[in-house]
Amino acid sequence: MFNRRHFLALASATALASCAPAGPFTPIPPATRLIVLRHADKDDKFLSTKGHARAANLPAALDGVDIAVLYTRNLDRNLATARPLAQARGMRVQPLPAAGLEQTLFRGNTGRSIAWIGNSSNIIPLWETLGAPGSPHTDYGDIALLERGPRDRPTVQRLRFEA
Repeated sequence: MFNRRHFLALASATALASCAPAGPFTPIPPATRLIVLRHADKDDKFLSTKGHARAANLPAALDGVDIAVLYTRNLDRNLATARPLAQARGMRVQPLPAAGLEQTLFRGNTGRSIAWIGNSSNIIPLWETLGAPGSPHTDYGDIALLERGPRDRPTVQRLRFEA
């Protein structure tokens, strides 16, 4: 007999299953943190005045967050977003191609804190490949801190940096 309790249990299980990413995923290596953000506001290919102001505020937004390596696309808007953070931390910005991003980001970086300044066109597939929960927030100023969580799925902490 199918009663109300069975129906509620089935409905709950269906709702929970719909929250989990489908298909295989690449887990974040143990003790590794991935910081993901989109480049700052742009006009065409370059940062706008607001984008430069937002990029200047990125170091303060990530104050206290360890970053061992800083990667980005080799695009002016991405490099310009990364530059104030790199200068504040005494780091070098390392350009990477978007293809095969998750393998490249983690290669040699297990146990480290990795920052990726990308574009919505590569953050969305990266998010899906990692099996991260929810939708990637790719608005200007969104920052996601991802770490390996239960059942190897990432946990996500969200931050913001304003213009």
